[in-house]
Amino acid sequence: MNKKKLIVTVSSVLAVLAIAGLIWWSENAWFTLHSQTAGSSDSSSTSSSERSSSEDIGGSVSQGQRSEDTGVLTEGPGSDPSSSAESSKTSPAGSDSNDPDDGVARDPASVSESTNAAGAKATADVRLSWVDVADGSLTANGWVSNIVQNNGQCTLSASKDGVVRQSSGNGLSSGTTTSCGTLTIPRDQLGTGTWTVTLSYASDQAAGASKAQSVKIS
Repeated sequence: MNKKKLIVTVSSVLAVLAIAGLIWWSENAWFTLHSQTAGSSDSSSTSSSERSSSEDIGGSVSQGQRSEDTGVLTEGPGSDPSSSAESSKTSPAGSDSNDPDDGVARDPASVSESTNAAGAKATADVRLSWVDVADGSLTANGWVSNIVQNNGQCTLSASKDGVVRQSSGNGLSSGTTTSCGTLTIPRDQLGTGTWTVTLSYASDQAAGASKAQSVKIS
């Protein structure tokens, strides 16, 4: 009797172990299958994204190549309209070139070269400091406010009834100006009456004259 009970007990334990093993194997197989399925889905999604990116890049490149082949500017998804407009402005086709038939030079480089070749001088701002008549001689002093040079010449001029008398001297740089110093027209060159006096300055780079002043010599 005891032997039968033992056999029944062992059989029951083996049955329970068998059932537990079957349950464990089923769960393990289900998890493995689920992991494989999820991995396949992720791979498919990644492949689709890569194909989409490749198609977008390929489409952009093809569009750019078509634009170059036809010579027509086509704005793609990443193009900058302002850059395209700027390119159009600076392109040789948009410049105002010379027309040999109308005889008018429109080339900016030619205009610049012509101006330089003409040797245009800067305008000197000449100022009379004072004008004096002593013993019949005419004396004046002045400066150039916007020029600093040592190679220019200052000229004091007095005119009356078409007669012009002058006295010249070298301009000397003085701080931020050019000084003409004191210039004198002797008495023996002047007659009595009202004379118009100006001070002028001239150099290779600049030229100008002061406002006229009237001086009476008696």
